Amino acid sequence: MTSPPKDSKTSAPKRILKEVTHPALIPGIGVEDTPRIFNTNWFVFGIAGVLVLAVVVWGFFAPDSISATGAASLE
Repeated sequence: MTSPPKDSKTSAPKRILKEVTHPALIPGIGVEDTPRIFNTNWFVFGIAGVLVLAVVVWGFFAPDSISATGAASLE
């Protein structure tokens, strides 16, 4: 893949748009149809899983506390 000329005014915006546009935002193009690979960030996935599990355990062992917290957050 060749890079566009640096003196072109439209090369930078087109390049940026190509880099930041996710295939899910373009109708008719699937992720499988693109050359990009979207890996899972296992660190972020693990932290999110631990936080979800913590909230579930909190709700199971202290339903009154989580209910009060939820009600207070909606006020």
